[in-house]
Amino acid sequence: MIFLNIKEVILNAKRFEASDIHIICNDYITLRIDGELTKYSSKVVNSDICRKFCDDLIGSEETKFRKRYEKYIDEECGEVDFSRDFDFVDLENEIENNDTKNNKIMENDINRYIKENVKEFSFYNVELNKDELNKEDKISFRIRVNIYRRNGGDCISIRLIPGYVKTAKELNIPDIVCSSGDLKSGIILITGATGSGKSTTLAAIIDRINKTSKKHIITLEEPIEYLHKSDKSIISQRECGKDTVDFLDGLKSSLRQDPDVIMIGEIRDKKTVETALSASETGHLVLSTVHTSKASEAIDRIVNLFEAERHKEIRGLLANQLRYVFSQRLVKANNGRRAIFEIMKNTNSIAAMIREGKDESIDDMIKTGKKYGMQMFEDQIETLYRDGIISEEIYLDEIKNR
Repeated sequence: MIFLNIKEVILNAKRFEASDIHIICNDYITLRIDGELTKYSSKVVNSDICRKFCDDLIGSEETKFRKRYEKYIDEECGEVDFSRDFDFVDLENEIENNDTKNNKIMENDINRYIKENVKEFSFYNVELNKDELNKEDKISFRIRVNIYRRNGGDCISIRLIPGYVKTAKELNIPDIVCSSGDLKSGIILITGATGSGKSTTLAAIIDRINKTSKKHIITLEEPIEYLHKSDKSIISQRECGKDTVDFLDGLKSSLRQDPDVIMIGEIRDKKTVETALSASETGHLVLSTVHTSKASEAIDRIVNLFEAERHKEIRGLLANQLRYVFSQRLVKANNGRRAIFEIMKNTNSIAAMIREGKDESIDDMIKTGKKYGMQMFEDQIETLYRDGIISEEIYLDEIKNR
């Protein structure tokens, strides 16, 4: 089978409600559906096809991403990150008009998946009716692309992002998570592994603020994933590498733009931490993410960005400015994947543990902090199992792995 059109791969991935597409030189195209990798192609894609896919995704327009891509090609190393918008109907019409029929689904893993999940894939089996589609989710959507190399060959990872921001209710996010956005100042952290839904949760919090409060919200993202339209609030979404150099420059600049809320896509370095702490101290609400699996690890990760002689100072600042840490991961439910949360509120007792460097005691504080809205992952797992939302197998597996 010969692949000629990356857009058709993206279109089919959207139809199958995949979250990710993996295209690896001299390997099979693979989709992540409902958290599991499923082979999409019956044959491997060679280096020429991978390079063509890269070219088509980047496009010919002269952008900073195009320049980065050209540098990537010239230097034969590195990676390129960017995002793109698609219109579902336009994409389908383009493919139909081009008569690109070479990328048909073969009798492979994905056929079996469709047969076993007929209801989930009913959209694929009916004629496209624009009026019946959710206009924002099905018709327009975004992708986040990372082009990189493996053994000298081009590889592409694509994350498919809904065309609209889902509400906390749609995402089954606890009320305390989204209502944290009502705070006037402080730092709120969302933690979790890559692909655990941190960006989606952040977007839901921003969306709630936007719809309920009159505030100026500045987001710093790399790249922009969910697009927000100003409602009661005004939103300035800035993309690193396009609208600003990086998170740090964007954050410093944002403090001169009269913000009420600042969202930083990810905390990666001590300078960003220092500036975020300063923004919080001066009356701003700061939202960000950290790549750790739980609250105590997030605090330790931030502190260890600094030299040992500054640990006491940073712990003191975090104890004063941190408001919540929401750690999340995805579990397989009966109707797809679902986010579950560990919730830590920075009470006086937890603040004392942070100052004293007793991060290992924070879990115990969370376990006994239900009156403050705190919970461990296990608490929500047990509730989901009791309510019949997850199977006994998933329940036992989650409890065992904790």
